[in-house]
Amino acid sequence: MEAKGNIVIKSNSGNFEAYSDKLSFDKDDKSLKLIGNVYVKNLESEGISIEEKSGDELIIFTDAAIFE
Repeated sequence: MEAKGNIVIKSNSGNFEAYSDKLSFDKDDKSLKLIGNVYVKNLESEGISIEEKSGDELIIFTDAAIFE
């Protein structure tokens, strides 16, 4: 599945937010790939915390709750 233009992801619990120009979901890889003007706020995984960050790309592995 793919979505383009003003992508917004917010968690139901907690205050995680992510924004990008494009989102790609790979059900086999169990990953969300945010591409272009990525902005992330309050992302936590395996003891690593991102309070606020921006960049070109972010991959979130949904089954393991890790990111790259």
